[in-house]
Amino acid sequence: MKITIVRHTPPEVKEGVCYGQTDLHVDPTFKSHLDQIQSMITTDENTHFFTSPLTRCKVLCKAIAGADAEIVEDDRLMELDFGSWENKKWSNIPADQMQEWGKDYLNSKVHGGESMIDLNERVTAWWNELIEKHYNEEDEDTNIVIFTHAGVIRSVLHILLEMPLKKAFSLVVNYGGMVEIKMLDKQNAQIEFKR
Repeated sequence: MKITIVRHTPPEVKEGVCYGQTDLHVDPTFKSHLDQIQSMITTDENTHFFTSPLTRCKVLCKAIAGADAEIVEDDRLMELDFGSWENKKWSNIPADQMQEWGKDYLNSKVHGGESMIDLNERVTAWWNELIEKHYNEEDEDTNIVIFTHAGVIRSVLHILLEMPLKKAFSLVVNYGGMVEIKMLDKQNAQIEFKR
């Protein structure tokens, strides 16, 4: 079973703005990113497509999957909810809140949204469900393509690589970046960073 997880392309947002679950459209560079991503993903009529319901992921998913493809949207694939910080400039967030969050960002919900632990718990539940439903030792040709956000990708890598969550959230996942995962069994995988 092959799973390709793709981060959305650059969103249309001013630099320095916090935008976890803020629903943003893709920016004008979308087409150039799309061409690169399309050249690196193999799909057919049997490919399973999953996406975050946020526009920046759905637009990319629909462009890759095609108009007739069945696409599953799942809220668990959304980025971290930054609560009251959403759509604010990072520089306008009170310094004391930033300091409190920075001390323990894995558990802190100072912004009224989710903690990194919350995000990881929902992604883990989704991942376990995905593997249970689609992994079949007799069917190695299963192909799944997922369009999501950097935080979700880091959480999946945390699960697969059994690395500390804090270290996983320090991984850089570029816009349009993708990870190709070949499941060897339900717990073990070969992982390749494609972009």
